Parts: sequence; C-alpha cells; structure tokens
Amino acid sequence: LQASLIEPDAENQHAILSAISDCIDACGSGCMDAAMQEQLCEVLRPLVEDHVKGNAKEDEDEDEEDGEEESMMIKIVEVVSSGMKVCGGQMVPHVQAKLLPHFGQLLGANRSSDDKIAALNCLCEVVDHGGEASWPLVSNIAAACLQFSNDSDAGVRRSVNYGLAV
Repeated sequence: LQASLIEPDAENQHAILSAISDCIDACGSGCMDAAMQEQLCEVLRPLVEDHVKGNAKEDEDEDEEDGEEESMMIKIVEVVSSGMKVCGGQMVPHVQAKLLPHFGQLLGANRSSDDKIAALNCLCEVVDHGGEASWPLVSNIAAACLQFSNDSDAGVRRSVNYGLAV
C-alpha cells in the first residue's frame, strides 16, 4: 500500500494499484478487518486528493499526463470496488469519511468527463456493495446521478444509468 504513495512512475503506480485490487479479490470475504479497511482508504486518500488538486489546474499541453491521471482514477475506483465487494457495509464508513468528499469534488462543472465517470462509478460501487450501511447515502448519490443524466458525454450517461439501476 505504501509503495503506491512513494512510487513516482505512473505506470508502476498503476501496476501496484492493480496488484492491490487483485489481491483483495483473490483473498475474498473477510480478508480485511476494520483497521485494514481504514488503512486502505487512508492510502488512497492522498492519491485522490492529488488528482483533485492537480486537475483543478488546467494544462492543455499535458495530454499524456492527463491520460495517466484519468487511468489512475480508474485504478483507484477498482481498488475501492474490490474492497467494497469483499467487505460490504463494513467498509462504507471508511470510504465515506476518507474518500467520498474528494470524489464529490470530481463532479464539479469544471471537471472532465473522465473525472465525473470515476466519481459516479465510485459512488455507485459504494451503494451496490455497501448494503444497509450505504442506505443513508442513496438519496445524495441518486441526486448526483440525476444531475448528470443529460450530460453530453455518453460515458457519463452510462455511469449514471448504472448508478440509477443499482
């Protein structure tokens, strides 16, 4: 987990996050206690924060770097999804406290379609796998989905439809 924070190379970070996701999936239900769930969210938090801060600055000259950042967000959502699948509702408070506020920022009007897709997918994974623990979040997540239901980007609309179906 710590390697994902100190690794400077984006490709290696992607590989580390993929390995974390694969390990969680392979170990399955019960593989993470509350402390491990919190640690996972705490390690992912600065990666999401950096993306939120970094993408707030618009640099159109850095398309390759932007692609790496978008890919990073997809990997982070995959890790959150894996954690939610194996931990269910036990992980909801950790994700809600440490990650959802930052993913919510990715739904801003000035954010890219890829940011919105990552945020919507993360929110939907929490509801999809969070069980009763996620019920208090449903109205806010449904409202976010409805807000973007007419978005011009097909990927955003696809994420919205998934979220509303959940």
